[in-house]
Amino acid sequence: MYNIRPAAIQDVDSIARIHVACWGECYPYLPLGLHEMRGLGYRQQQWGAELSTGGVGGTLVLLDGDRVVGFSHVQPNNDRDIPEADIELHACYFLPEYRRSLAGPQMLQRMVGMVLSQGWLSCCLWAWSKNPVRRTYGALGFKPVVRRDRTIGDFCAPEVGYLCQDLPVLNERLSKSLNRLSRRDVQTRNQQYSKDRFRPIALRSGKGQ
Repeated sequence: MYNIRPAAIQDVDSIARIHVACWGECYPYLPLGLHEMRGLGYRQQQWGAELSTGGVGGTLVLLDGDRVVGFSHVQPNNDRDIPEADIELHACYFLPEYRRSLAGPQMLQRMVGMVLSQGWLSCCLWAWSKNPVRRTYGALGFKPVVRRDRTIGDFCAPEVGYLCQDLPVLNERLSKSLNRLSRRDVQTRNQQYSKDRFRPIALRSGKGQ
């Protein structure tokens, strides 16, 4: 399990770099000009302002040791296209080697827990239409309720808005998913250990190869 804590002002550069890197890797279908518009300088300014002022919502960072390898952000929902949602799960990004691991479910559960602790019961999130990750949202209880073109500056791209109106149920599903993945992770490591302990010492140490 990874350590997750509230983000601090000293995390701004790490968060900004992860944000830019993930946009470049995960959203190659977005216009190049949009990526350039949302470059490192923009993200540093964005997260510097966010972490300086605070406010309702919150930003979390996921750590591997002392290194920031992912972050998330929740904020009040002000989008008129999904008025039913109290809060928006605005961002959740990880470095490539931490995707498809415990990091995602663990961070999402912390985000939902933070929302519940502040008394909110419904949330929304937005995903680009071409983002394959959005297929997992339905299994968690999110419903696609809006399809639209999102305009940023002179660029636009289609996106889908998802709504969850039962956060306690979502939190329970995330807990089960995290427990299942944790058991699978332990089994995988145990299997690797069992195979390795019967290998010749010279091979395990790298000698004789």
